[in-house]
Amino acid sequence: MVARVVKETLAVAPHGSADRCPGALHAIAADDGALVRVRVPGGYVGVAALRALATLAARYADGSLDITARANVQLRGLREADLPALAAGLEAAGLLPSRAHERVRNIVANPFAGADPGERIDVRPLVRALDRAIVADPLLAALPPKFLFAIDGGGRSVDSRAADICAQATPAAGLVRFVVAAGADARTSDVDAQDVVAVMLAFARHACSRGERIRGAAQLARPPAHGNTVPGIIDSVAPDRINLIPSIRLARLHAAQAHVLADVADAGAADVRFTPWRGIAITDFPRAALARARAALQAADMPLDARDGFAGIAACAGSGACDAARADVRSDAFAYAALVAGSSAAHRTLNLAGCEKRCGMRRGADADLVAMSNGYDVWLHGERVATALAGPAALATVARARVGP
Repeated sequence: MVARVVKETLAVAPHGSADRCPGALHAIAADDGALVRVRVPGGYVGVAALRALATLAARYADGSLDITARANVQLRGLREADLPALAAGLEAAGLLPSRAHERVRNIVANPFAGADPGERIDVRPLVRALDRAIVADPLLAALPPKFLFAIDGGGRSVDSRAADICAQATPAAGLVRFVVAAGADARTSDVDAQDVVAVMLAFARHACSRGERIRGAAQLARPPAHGNTVPGIIDSVAPDRINLIPSIRLARLHAAQAHVLADVADAGAADVRFTPWRGIAITDFPRAALARARAALQAADMPLDARDGFAGIAACAGSGACDAARADVRSDAFAYAALVAGSSAAHRTLNLAGCEKRCGMRRGADADLVAMSNGYDVWLHGERVATALAGPAALATVARARVGP
C-alpha cells in the first residue's frame, strides 16, 4: 500500500524542465540516471538513518551518497522503475515524514550542536521543533523548494547569508535570546528560545502567501562561520569526548564507507551528522577509543587529517553524469588532490565546475576552474587569470599560485 501511494506522487523532471530542484519524490533526469535529494534538517542524520541510506544507495543508486552544501544528501544513477521502492525505504527510515513537504524541509544549523564548547545554546531541539512545525502546516508545503531556514546557536555556526529566514542566538543578561530576521529589513529582536519557531513560521507563512523567496535574511552581526572545517579532531563539551571529522573525498560517501562511519559512531555511543561543508562529523565520541576509530576510518579511505589533498575541493558531477558538463571534473579533482597532497596548497579551497553554470559551487573559494568549450578558465578570488587551459596546465596554475585575498 505504501509503495503504491508513493508511486502516485513520484515525478521525474526531464532535461530542460523548469523545475530542476530535486526531492525525494521529485527525481531529476541526468546522463547517469535519475537523481533525488533527501532533506536532512540540520544534517542530523543519526546512525540508523545513515545505515538505511547506505543500503538504499547500494540497492537502487550508484552506490554513493553525495552530501550537499545544505547538509542534505543526493542519490544518483537511479532507474525510474526503482523510485517507488526507494521512496518507501526512505519513509521506513523516517527520512520522509511528509510527502507534501519533502522539498521544503531545508534547515541548516551547527553540525556540532550539543558537542560544541563554544555554542551559546544547543539548537538541536529547535531544529527538530521547526521541522515538525513545517511538516504540520499544509500552507508551508507551497514554499519554494530552495527556501532556506538557518538557526545559529553560536560556536561553530554556519554561513547563513543565503538563508531566507535566520534565527541567531545572542547573549542578554546571562540568558540566551534570539534575533530572527526575514529578508534584509524584517526583524524581530529579543525573542525567547521558546518563541523562535513560532516567529520563524510566521515569517515563512507570510512569504508563502506572497509566493516568493525573501533572500538575505541573515544580515546580522554574527560571529564568523567555521565553514569548510578541515578533517581532524576537535574538542567536545566533555573533556573525555571529542568530535571526529573524517576526509570525505569530493563529498561522495560510498555505501561501504557509510556503514563504517555508522559502526564507528555506534561503537562509541556517538552521533553522526552531515555538515554544511559537504562532509560528515562523528560527534561526542569517547577520546579513549580514538586509536581504534582512526584505524577503522583510515582503512576505509576516510583519514582524520587533510594530508590526502582533498580538503577544500568541491566538484560537480561532470561529464558522464551531466549533459551540460564539458570536462570530467571529478577525475581532474583527484589529479589536483594528488598534486597538492601534503603541501600548503592542500588547505586552499577550489571549485571545479563542468560548465559556466557552476552548479552547487561555493561562493568565495580561493580558486575556481570552469570548463569551457576550449578548456578551463582559471579564476583566483573572483578574477579570471587564465583561459583555455588543458586540465594539467589549469591544475598546475592553481597549485603554484600564491592564493590570497
